[in-house]
Amino acid sequence: MDEKEFDLTLTLREGFQFDTEFDGEKMANLLFDEPSPLGEDEGPNAARVLGAAVGNCLSASLLFCLRK
Repeated sequence: MDEKEFDLTLTLREGFQFDTEFDGEKMANLLFDEPSPLGEDEGPNAARVLGAAVGNCLSASLLFCLRK
């Protein structure tokens, strides 16, 4: 599998909210936010995104194996 470089930019919006931009304009931006009382809970926090990333990785690997 090819390892490709990618760009990632985090920009503090306000409070604990960060706008995350992946690969310039190729992908949709993602808003990270912390749940209250720290943040406004307007987006997932890093732990939720990490959980989704691990779930996606495991699911994609399983599908790859099943389709061989």
